[in-house]
Amino acid sequence: MIENQYNEVMTFPVNGTEKLIYKYCIHAHPYKKGYPSKVTPYVAFRLSDGIVEKIFEVKHVYECFSYDIETLKNQLTHEELLRLQGYVEERQMSFGFDKAEYQYRFFFLEEYKTLASPYVFEKNVQGAKSIMLDEMLKNYSERERILFCNIAYMKYYDFSRHKETPINGGQYITDTGDAFEKYNFHRCEDGTVKGFVETKYVGGYDASSRRPQELHIEKIDSAYQSQDEIEKVTVVFCAKNPKKNINTTVIVGWYKNAKVFRNRKEYLGRPYNIESNYHDAVLLPEQKRNKVIPRAKDNMNNVGFGQSNIWYANKVEHQSLVLDVLKYIDQYSKNKLAKDLRRYNAREDIVLNDFINTHHAKKNYQFEYNNDPEMRREPKVLNQGVSVYPRDKQKSINAIVHSQYKCEINPQHETFNKKSDGLPYLEAHHLIPMSQQDEFEYSLDVEENIVALCSNCHNEIHYGEQANVLIKQLYHNRIELLKKKKIDVSLEKLLSYYGY
Repeated sequence: MIENQYNEVMTFPVNGTEKLIYKYCIHAHPYKKGYPSKVTPYVAFRLSDGIVEKIFEVKHVYECFSYDIETLKNQLTHEELLRLQGYVEERQMSFGFDKAEYQYRFFFLEEYKTLASPYVFEKNVQGAKSIMLDEMLKNYSERERILFCNIAYMKYYDFSRHKETPINGGQYITDTGDAFEKYNFHRCEDGTVKGFVETKYVGGYDASSRRPQELHIEKIDSAYQSQDEIEKVTVVFCAKNPKKNINTTVIVGWYKNAKVFRNRKEYLGRPYNIESNYHDAVLLPEQKRNKVIPRAKDNMNNVGFGQSNIWYANKVEHQSLVLDVLKYIDQYSKNKLAKDLRRYNAREDIVLNDFINTHHAKKNYQFEYNNDPEMRREPKVLNQGVSVYPRDKQKSINAIVHSQYKCEINPQHETFNKKSDGLPYLEAHHLIPMSQQDEFEYSLDVEENIVALCSNCHNEIHYGEQANVLIKQLYHNRIELLKKKKIDVSLEKLLSYYGY
């Protein structure tokens, strides 16, 4: 009856019935539309926050009415029948069954594995959902390590450049007006950021024989019990924002791929216990510091910071929030990358057109297209993973020459003559934006993809309400030329690059 020969796991949402399932190793659901028809070799159960703790192997599956389980008597062992009777009786007294006209599918299970690190689905996943067993069995070392650090609140965390007073950071800061985390987002000479989170002191910070407590990196990953440092950790810095709710802790920034040290180290006379590449560090602007991290005392599951400045978030009940924070960081990083990509490419285009229109062009110069595809050039890698592909200025000049110095939206559009060479002023525009070069094997910086536009049309393509009309016109004029250069794009895809 188990139809799927592969290692597939069907996961079911449960709402309080997990204890019953775990006790009898039996699961049941109505045998009707809306429930999966196929039976997979394994099943698992998603708790209230999408957490999966255990995987079960499906041994047998039977269908019958919940009130007529005796019909299975001859198909079950005595032990299986007792389990089924116990399961049905307890379920009737607690959660019950649906209307009597529906048969139920009863799964007889055997626990296959308790996950050392729980698998977490998104909270809004509805109904049954299948997943491959290998995906669920990824061990902890393959999962993203995370550490939450509660620090004093600052705007810049770069005291070398911005002299500001840290606030909301504990007794030491109240007494001294100082905090070692004031350098957490300062770029060091070696290209790193060296962050600090207060682990407090044995006997208190003012004790004569004070000794800093160590940071328990084995709570980030148990495999590091005897190690002095751990790598590839996402470190999330949190603080109480005085400009908002003083009792609310929010994310102020993070390090990706960080190294966390058990004991403090020193750099230029200041302590640090976390280190990352500067380009892997993100400090949120103040208006973006809205993501709340709870305090354990404020919820039933004790999720969030306790009295310590460090929260390891390493328990089953923590995983839903961890997943939510990782998704938040990933989405913010993607949005920021896309914004930076547009900004840096716009800057490159400004530099390009400034050169073209201050450069003295040869008045009798001619250019014709060729059909030879060109491989894309290597990009320049800028801040935090932004890659910008270089423009060949001569190709843009060639494209304008080929247009005979006329706007390719409408050759009748008037422009002015440049003082550099007396030729008409035009601007070069890459129809398929250079910011999309990663999607194409062959270079987009070719004359066939560069159109000559008057200043008004160029601005309308970027900012105009009817820019899509201009883009469609240029697409139909250029698509065959682009294909000869092994550049193929649909009109829908091209419009999407412009936000349509």
